[in-house]
Amino acid sequence: MAFSTAIIHLKTVATTQPSFFLLILEDDEAEIELFELLLKKYFPNWQHVIVRGGDELLEFLKAEPPVSLLLLDVYLPGKDGIAVLEEVRQIDHYQRLPVVGFSNKASRSAIDALMLQGVNAFFEKPLSSDAMVNLLRKLPTIGR
Repeated sequence: MAFSTAIIHLKTVATTQPSFFLLILEDDEAEIELFELLLKKYFPNWQHVIVRGGDELLEFLKAEPPVSLLLLDVYLPGKDGIAVLEEVRQIDHYQRLPVVGFSNKASRSAIDALMLQGVNAFFEKPLSSDAMVNLLRKLPTIGR
């Protein structure tokens, strides 16, 4: 009986795994609301988690969830996105995780620092809803 239970569990896991798991690090409530709205409306099959701080993101990653891509705000209270990404890259499971950085005020040196950490793309916010949807549509192909 234990064997058949394991098979049923494996089938359940296999059929319920999302095709795309987006992890978002963002502290701005208006941006979070926009992400939530657009993801629910246009990408209902994507699994996503939004964390509001670097320490929360690092704690979340300890369980090694199957993250497909990380959207990373550069400027955060406390530990900034660059420092967070340096720590993410030290986790074996996420050394090659595709990352898209974003900010409304990133300096050239901050963008360069992100690129040195292997960021696949960068965009400046705020984005209109249409531009955000277009960006989100492209995410599954970034880093592949």
